[in-house]
Amino acid sequence: MRQVTKPENRVLLAGLRPMEADSASAALNAEGVRVDFARNAQEVLEAVAERRPGGIVLDDRLPGISGSALCQVLRRRPETRQTPILLLVAAGNEAAIRRAVDAGASDLLRRPLHGRLLARRIGTWVRLRQRESELARSRDLMRRLAAVASWEVDAAGGEFEVSDGLHDLLGADPAGPNTIQALLARCPADESARLRDHFQAAAETGESWSDECRIELESGELRYVSWEAEVLMDDHGLPTKISGSVQDVTERMQAAEQMRHLAYRDGLTGLANRNAFMERLSETLAVAQRHDRNVGLLFLDLDNFKRVNDTLGHSIGDELLCAVAVRLEMCLRQSDFVTWQTGTGLGPISRLGGDEFTVVLAEIDGPSDAASVAKRILEAVQEPFSVGRHVLAVGVSIGITLFPGDGGDVESLLRNADVAMYEAKERGRNNYQFFSQSIGDAEVRRIAIEERLRTAIDNESFDLFYQPQVDIRSGRIHGVEALIRWTDPDLGAISPNEFIPIAESCGLIVPIGEWVLREASAQAASWLAQGHPPMHMAINISPSHFENEILLESMGQVLFDTGLPPNQLVVEITENVFSADCDAVQRTLRELKRIGVQVALDDFGTGYSSLSYLKRFPVDILKIDRTFVRDVVLDSESAAITEGIVSMARALRLRIVAEGVETEKQRAFLEGIGCESMQGYLFSPPISVLEMDDLLAGGTPQGLARTS
Repeated sequence: MRQVTKPENRVLLAGLRPMEADSASAALNAEGVRVDFARNAQEVLEAVAERRPGGIVLDDRLPGISGSALCQVLRRRPETRQTPILLLVAAGNEAAIRRAVDAGASDLLRRPLHGRLLARRIGTWVRLRQRESELARSRDLMRRLAAVASWEVDAAGGEFEVSDGLHDLLGADPAGPNTIQALLARCPADESARLRDHFQAAAETGESWSDECRIELESGELRYVSWEAEVLMDDHGLPTKISGSVQDVTERMQAAEQMRHLAYRDGLTGLANRNAFMERLSETLAVAQRHDRNVGLLFLDLDNFKRVNDTLGHSIGDELLCAVAVRLEMCLRQSDFVTWQTGTGLGPISRLGGDEFTVVLAEIDGPSDAASVAKRILEAVQEPFSVGRHVLAVGVSIGITLFPGDGGDVESLLRNADVAMYEAKERGRNNYQFFSQSIGDAEVRRIAIEERLRTAIDNESFDLFYQPQVDIRSGRIHGVEALIRWTDPDLGAISPNEFIPIAESCGLIVPIGEWVLREASAQAASWLAQGHPPMHMAINISPSHFENEILLESMGQVLFDTGLPPNQLVVEITENVFSADCDAVQRTLRELKRIGVQVALDDFGTGYSSLSYLKRFPVDILKIDRTFVRDVVLDSESAAITEGIVSMARALRLRIVAEGVETEKQRAFLEGIGCESMQGYLFSPPISVLEMDDLLAGGTPQGLARTS
């Protein structure tokens, strides 16, 4: 049979240097103590949860967190509240010694470390714990022998008789007060009132009852007891006596509480999980409503966490989450308007899942209190984390809601805090935002648009408009740009500037882009079949299309199905595509070039552009952004930038299209610097397919009518 090491004979050494760890381990093994090792705070918390050591030795210079700070965290947890914790501090470092004492360290040992001295100190712990365990087992045995006690009281509530076992169970003096009131006074107020109601109902109706409650022994210890009561009736059917028993059920209740505790604890970080959070916030709101108090809820989401997972792997990501959890516990104090649940050890911080955390502020006066906690969290999380061999920098975006103003129940408060958190993301990340009704209204509309978008995709309820691109020298329309439009039956016409970002954020942009590709290509092929001169069909492709490999397959299938020559299709990309996986983008663009599709770089000069990108990526066309075109006549800097873009494009043998041309002066300036292809309201707004048919059948773009 495998021998199981008792917890009191097991010690955890954390953060010791290799030579120190070897020396201490050898000395402790010689004393019959088993040794476990941990390198950082996360491994300490894991070891505590899995093995429950009888003692912990912490180096005050643990990676990413001081031993004193970790000691504070451990003292808040029920499984380590009484565990002996020894801190190793540098000799002469009085500040570190004071911090260790304040953190609740059981003992201190100064460097340089002597293994035998450490073994003697821990040997003393072990002997004390063994003695405490033996005494506890003896007390438990005595309690079990006297676990059931009987009592009897007359229905009028007068004479009260109890067995000796009840005195033993309570550890009470038999000569002391011997009344129902004295017994019930040992129970918490709410439970005492409930038991009184039971006694009164039994005396009035003869109804038997059973219940469980806590009861305080003479020693001050709280125990759980189970009550069973029966009513004796006289010949007339009236209650005469109430008799019953009291049984100590502490062990069963503690086991159930432990199971509940495990069910409510996040397995990775040791914080409260979503179930615990929901229950805790519900209870907190109920108390706040009764006493007219304010409650704050902070919803936290790490910035750039996905990048850590994607680049370094999920194991590093998990370690980072544990380090964040420890730091959150460190930066929250009892004075921070929070209530630590000492019974379960689950404090105000919860991990809902992924990189989402919440903090419940149960006793705040107003928004400034919540803001002060949020600021401290921002400062704490901004400090780099040491995880394995990596030093990681992440921020946190925080949304804040206040009860009762921002919601009267758990669901609304959590939903609005989530909305405020996303507002913090939108405003640059690594900041906090309070929920406001305007943010809420915007979020309601965003959700409505997302829901309607899904229906529109299923029903293909979009339209394409086309804006001509004209050759200034010939006056001929040499291409069109396909622009999506959407009118929802309930929401009305929705601007692409509103629904495209929403489609990007919720993963709907790819099916929308594929619909545009199919429809626009089919229309271009139709115009060609009608005998119109060949034209370029320009379609916009989102950076999201480069994150999967179906773009090339879809494009090849569309070209095959429609019969459109590949050289008449232009894929327009924006400069932010270069912030994605550059190798994947480069491969995709080169494959497009290979099959004959042309590539235009849209909004040039406003994003991540650089000459190196133009050298590395196969671009055929540069589109000058409308923000430069708008000011070329009035602003010398815009004019100089635009002229520079045209000169550079000519040097690189790239074609140029200026978009947003609205006035004759803009056109004249652009033509004067050598830009020969333009689009904009001067020539034509985006028009429907029927209007485009008329234009191709003989109409002349408005802006060219005076020069043709």
